[in-house]
Amino acid sequence: GHEGPTDVITFPLEGPVVTVVGDVYIGVEQAARQADELGISIRDELLRLAVHGTLHVLGNDHPSGDDRETASMYLRQEELLRQFEDRKGAG
Repeated sequence: GHEGPTDVITFPLEGPVVTVVGDVYIGVEQAARQADELGISIRDELLRLAVHGTLHVLGNDHPSGDDRETASMYLRQEELLRQFEDRKGAG
């Protein structure tokens, strides 16, 4: 379980033929608080949470605590965000 407000929650869907694999809900108020704490834009925090939630829906997971930022899911998340920013800058 998780205590306190959450920034993102996901609901994977299952079935024989799935074209939609799940839902990602982002807590915008919590995202705004986190963006403020991190000194980043709400846009950047919302994008990070969208990628994070999508990775969860696709079956990825990560540990809690200090090991979180070295987990393969976190590293994949950061790589996807870098790719997004690179493409945005090239467009």
